[in-house]
Amino acid sequence: MTATLTAAPARRVAPRPAPRPRSAAATTSGGGGARTASVATTATARGAAVAVAPVVPAERVVPRAQRDLHVVSTPRRVRWGRAVVAMAIFSVFGSLLVSAVVHSMLVKGQSHIDDLNRQIRIERKALEEDRLDLARASSPARLAAEAKRLGLVEADTQTWIRPGSDAAPVVTGDKAQSPSAADDVDEGRR
Repeated sequence: MTATLTAAPARRVAPRPAPRPRSAAATTSGGGGARTASVATTATARGAAVAVAPVVPAERVVPRAQRDLHVVSTPRRVRWGRAVVAMAIFSVFGSLLVSAVVHSMLVKGQSHIDDLNRQIRIERKALEEDRLDLARASSPARLAAEAKRLGLVEADTQTWIRPGSDAAPVVTGDKAQSPSAADDVDEGRR
């Protein structure tokens, strides 16, 4: 709150100074009856008389502007110490909260990674089993057994050719023939 001036500014009048006390000698030596009447004398313990001026309250003229003003309390001082401590506590707890949130996100991400690793191990195991099944299915012993079951017979000779090469084919087997004899057999079939 502040003091405000509501009336027109008045002329300032300086207060009158208080009257000076006069000495006893000045009042008794030719001062007249009115002056001596206003001075009172008192006796002291040693017997000397001392003149004392009467205390008369002087009327003080207070301007109107000052009559409308009233005393206000001083504005409350901001206590920076408490504010600094409160901000420090807030920042510590805030950083702890942020740390907890980040840690929980890391744990959640790590659990997702663990799930993916578990799934990869399962899929690798299934792939190894499939490769083993493929190796069993393509083994020569199984193929021969399957061929006999279907009624196929084993050939006496096998002819191996290499695509893209001009070399003569290689014939293997119990009754291997020379390449020229194999050609004669092939021409007779035509």
